[in-house]
Amino acid sequence: MIRKVEKLTDDFISTGLVIVVVTILGFSVASIILRWFNLSFSWIDPLVRHLVFVLAFFGAAMASGKSRHIAIEILPKFLENSGYKKSLFVLNKFISLCTIVGATWLFASGVQFYNVEKEYGRLSSLGVHTSVLVGIIPAGFALIFWRSLLAFLDFREEEHELNNN
Repeated sequence: MIRKVEKLTDDFISTGLVIVVVTILGFSVASIILRWFNLSFSWIDPLVRHLVFVLAFFGAAMASGKSRHIAIEILPKFLENSGYKKSLFVLNKFISLCTIVGATWLFASGVQFYNVEKEYGRLSSLGVHTSVLVGIIPAGFALIFWRSLLAFLDFREEEHELNNN
């Protein structure tokens, strides 16, 4: 069951990554071409900036779920090369748990920031309230939390490796 939810989540993230990258490229190229004809839309640049932010969160969610995030690889490489598979398993689960705790704390901070922006924000140049744009932050950390939680709860691959050694 966890694997199916992981696959659905990864498919969602991958699709989101492709859509956002294509949208960023499309708007950026369109903006450059429009400038040749002395035309410009003031909303394109802010939209592209916010889409880059969304892209970063999609990438971070994908990386954290696949344990490809920034890490110090000395201890895991040592444990793997020395044959300490159980210790490596425990270390990987501990790292996932730390990611979950960090994402939870950052999500809560993002929600507080969103609430402040909702109360004191204004309409942006995109014509939407700035709190909608700030909502990218808690949504991104919620996605990172969810993907990390799924990775933490998935024991099948590690159990298979432990049983074979």
